Amino acid sequence: MNGNSNHKHPKKDSVMTDPLEEQQHEVQIDYEGERKMMLEKNAMMNEVEQATERIKGIIEEQAVMVNEQGQNLDLISDELMNTNRNMTQANE
Repeated sequence: MNGNSNHKHPKKDSVMTDPLEEQQHEVQIDYEGERKMMLEKNAMMNEVEQATERIKGIIEEQAVMVNEQGQNLDLISDELMNTNRNMTQANE
């Protein structure tokens, strides 16, 4: 029986795929999966970059508006001080 078992065993191995081929196939599948994940991450990073640029633009616009409002407040403050000075002089 051992003779028959040994005889069948080589046939069985010849029908099965080579373990090295299986490993290479698995590596190829893993490579394709890794590549797909990297492309997805890259796309997400591009979306984050675009969103960050939009936020940067909004902040820059707000900075300009705050600066303009600050200048307007300075003018209002100066005018109030002039008005106060003029009223003080008028009351003298």
